[in-house]
Formats: sequence, C-alpha cells, structure tokens
Amino acid sequence: MKKIYVILIALFLVSGAMGQWLQQNSGTTKTLRSVYFTDMNTGYAVGDSGTILKTIDGSVNWVAQNSGVTSDLYSVHFPEPDTGYVVTNDGKILKTTNGGSTWTIQYSGNSSSLNCVFFINADTGYAVGSKYSPIYTGFILRTTNGGIQWSEIYTDPLENYHLSSIFFPDANNGFAVGTQLLPNSGHYGNILRTQDNGNNWTRQDVNFWYMGLNSVYFINKDTGYVAGYGFGASILKTNDGGINWTNIFSTYLHFNSVFFNDALTGFVVGQDGRILKTDDGGNNWTFQVSGITYILYSVHFPTTDIGYIVGENGTILNTINAGVGINDHNQTTNTLTIYPNPANDNVIIETPTNGSLSILNINGQQLITRQITEPQTQIDIATLPIGVYFVRLTNEKTVHMGKFVKQ
Repeated sequence: MKKIYVILIALFLVSGAMGQWLQQNSGTTKTLRSVYFTDMNTGYAVGDSGTILKTIDGSVNWVAQNSGVTSDLYSVHFPEPDTGYVVTNDGKILKTTNGGSTWTIQYSGNSSSLNCVFFINADTGYAVGSKYSPIYTGFILRTTNGGIQWSEIYTDPLENYHLSSIFFPDANNGFAVGTQLLPNSGHYGNILRTQDNGNNWTRQDVNFWYMGLNSVYFINKDTGYVAGYGFGASILKTNDGGINWTNIFSTYLHFNSVFFNDALTGFVVGQDGRILKTDDGGNNWTFQVSGITYILYSVHFPTTDIGYIVGENGTILNTINAGVGINDHNQTTNTLTIYPNPANDNVIIETPTNGSLSILNINGQQLITRQITEPQTQIDIATLPIGVYFVRLTNEKTVHMGKFVKQ
C-alpha cells in the first residue's frame, strides 16, 4: 500500500508540472549553445569552457564528455550516428568517430571564430564564422573528405562581418546568414546563397535595415526561414529560394535559433526564455511556456513530437508533444479513459477517435506504439517498470492525452 501511495504522489507532482516544455537536469551551469540528436534517445549538447554533454536515454541522464579543449563550443552536428563535429569560438573543429568517447582537433584556425557547422552527408560539410586579418570578415570552410582537410571556399569582402549560421536543404543549394556591424549605424543582415555545392556564393538582399541574422533553416530549396533581431523584423521567410524575403514576425526580442520539424510546424527560441511556435508555416506564431528567463540558444527535434532546447545556466528543455501542453484544450484534450489505474499487467484505453497511440515515460521516451481503429484497446504493460506513464493519441487534427500508474 505504501508503494502505491508514493507512486500516486509522484503522479500528482508530474501531472502538475507537465506543461509544454520540461526542464531537464544537465548537471552543469555552463551556458549551452547548441543541441543535436541523432535519434529520439541519443543527443549531444555543447557549450562554454569545452562542455560536451551526451544522453542515451532521451535526456534522463546527461554525461559530460572530455572535449580536450577549454574553448567555448558554439555548434554541434552529427552526419552519422557515431560521427560528429563541433566548432569553437577560437576557430577549432573537433571530430568524434565513436559517439563522443574521444574528440580530436581536426582544424585550428588563425584569429578566427567558428559559429556553425553543418554536414550534408558523411563526407561533405561546412563551417562558417569570422576571422580577423586585419579586420573582421565572414568566411566559409568546406571539407569533402570527412574533415581530413578543410579549405576556405569563401571570404566576404564586407568589413566587420560575422557569419553565424549555414544550412543546406540538398547537396547543391545552401544558405549562410550573418550580420555586418556598422559603426554608429547599427547592424545589417546579409544572406548568402550557393547553387553549386558551395563553389560560388551570391548575396541576397533582405531589405531590412538594423536587423541581425542568427539562424537559418530551409524546408526545401525554395522555402526557408531566418531568425534574428532588429527594429521591425525578427523572423523572415522566403518561398522562392531567397529572391524575396518577407518579415513574418516583429518584436524587440533577440532570437537565436529556428527549426522546423515538418513543413508547417516550426520553433524559434531566444531572449528571456522565449519560445515561439507556428503550425501554419509561419503565418501565425504563438508564445509557449518555457518556465525560465534564461537566454535560449538552440532548438532541435529528432522526431516530429520530441524536441530539445538548450541555453544559459546549463538549461535543457524537453517536449514530448511538439510543445503542446496537456491543458491547451484548443489543440490537446485530456479525454482518454484508462483503467484499471493503477495497473499491473494490462490497461484498457478508451479513445474518442482513431489515430496513432503511444505510451511514453515521464522523460518522453516512446515505449509502446499502436494504430488505433477501435474505441477500446487493451495494452500489455507487464514488461514496463513501475512508474508513471503518459498515453498520447494523435491524428491529423487533435492530440488526446492520458496517464496511468504501473505498480
């Protein structure tokens, strides 16, 4: 009886805390600047003072890895499950081929800062940043042999120019964004495009004065988004490969990262713990509850529903339902009937509609899935450990949630 009582208390506490995003225990207070997951359970977060964290259980536990450097780490990307790259604020590129057990320095730049790394396959990757010689200019590096050699393929002629982000929707088409710092006249954002795998780059005019560009993401070669900061424009969108850019959201806030987990659903994160979400391709944006006020630097979704955000003070946030809170009744309803509850070997779930049903633990790990076509379904839970579990039923229009205790 005492065991059931303890579990029920845990269920109450988790239910009260279960919102759009849950804060995870990172084990560090260092600022985390980039996050990347190779699958729904395995991910990496990197940040200041050489910090690299890894999880293999969907953010239940984060383990520090030895980066071998004390530099601030700005970006992480894994083109393959065990092969990944990290770039630093002093121009280094680190590589692992064993899931982060060891990291080696592949490239060490001179008077440069690398802000973003992106690979289109196991061999071909890019890094962008700024270098001082004798003024700051933006530059782009490329490797075609898995980082054995890195070559500078572009140096921008603009003075005081920093490239901050790069993204390739396919092997040929790529976009890089950055900001020119103009003395006594603010910031001016610039976008570069290549259509030949980075051999040639052309500048695209965003036509928004005093706007800095921090992050770029493209759904395909035509449709893309840029997030940043500035008077009158914070999120831009193009539908024609960057020929024209439209301001789709304006605020005083600085945004640092943009990510789309499908053609319509996207997220932007940044200043003061702010998270923005769109469900219609950027036409409308709504703020989500993060529960913190720290700066958020990076957002990544390994699946359409499971996502992660990292930021200041070791912040790691996790969602298991694309940022939709259980109590957001316009999108999610708590209408699943589950019994017996608590349960031992089986639960019966009554559903108001057909769809895809998932059973998840409190850390967002998806343990059981079923396609539901009947109003009542029995699920064998005998192999699940004792604890609290969430049940999620999704279809094209709605998300239904429930929970039960395995005793």
